[in-house]
Amino acid sequence: MIEDYLKAASELKTRNQFNRVHINLNRIMTPEQCAELIAAQRQGRLFKSSGPWLDSLQRLSPDIDTSPEPWVAEPINEHMTWYQAGDADAQEGKALLIAFCGKADLLFVALPTFLQALPARDWHVLRITHHGRKGSVTPGDEVPALHALLDQITAITAQYDHPHTACVGTSSGGYIAMLVAMHLEAQRCVAFSGSLPERWVKIMPELSGGKLPLRPGEDANLPEYVFVYGELNQRDQRNAEIARLVLSGHDMSVPGVRSHNSLYPIARRGLLREAFFSMFGGFTAGSAPAQSAPGAGSQGHG
Repeated sequence: MIEDYLKAASELKTRNQFNRVHINLNRIMTPEQCAELIAAQRQGRLFKSSGPWLDSLQRLSPDIDTSPEPWVAEPINEHMTWYQAGDADAQEGKALLIAFCGKADLLFVALPTFLQALPARDWHVLRITHHGRKGSVTPGDEVPALHALLDQITAITAQYDHPHTACVGTSSGGYIAMLVAMHLEAQRCVAFSGSLPERWVKIMPELSGGKLPLRPGEDANLPEYVFVYGELNQRDQRNAEIARLVLSGHDMSVPGVRSHNSLYPIARRGLLREAFFSMFGGFTAGSAPAQSAPGAGSQGHG
């Protein structure tokens, strides 16, 4: 990682050029690769412009330099990457998290920040990035495109027997996560500032395979849906309400947050690991962090 970074940055002159390289690395670095760069920066082997970027990553994950989670990335195709522990631990019996990025191909935080908050000993992660301007599911071709995506995911995840599956999505990745979770019969789906496009609501019976709309007293075996949004962001709050009316589930607001990015403030407050344990920890045998506060206030809708 160090040599690749030095080579990529060797001819850069401006702060904007360095920023573009750093943004790209935020999309692909694992925690161990981040720790390697932090160590090299402290040894004076990197550039002056590297310091503020790496310092910002360390502030969000204070232990990433000394105890990086041992995630190893295995690219599957242009839009899908598989992550699992790089040691010799048994891979069977782990829970599966399928993570859908928004248009920036980020999960609202840098990838090493996201992965550092998940114990690699307990999880496999399949990360799916946005497919161009139109996303993972092409408008006007939603039903066959969704099933093609589901076929891809099933083929990748079938290599292991996962006792529990959860989905997470940020921004426009949120509504893809909602539908995939339903079809894969995941136990839980968390959408950070996600929304259901109006066109999707109209064709929900087709997209859901007949599971929706719910009839009175009917149990469609849906995942437990959690819709997270910034407390002061009225648009995202309305989107969460629409999704809840269609899919059931409940809302969680992040106090004092106006931004569309409802995950970064949780990380900035030092609560990302605790939030993930609160949202997903019940599916694994991992021990609870020192604190267990999600950094968000449930609105109590069910």
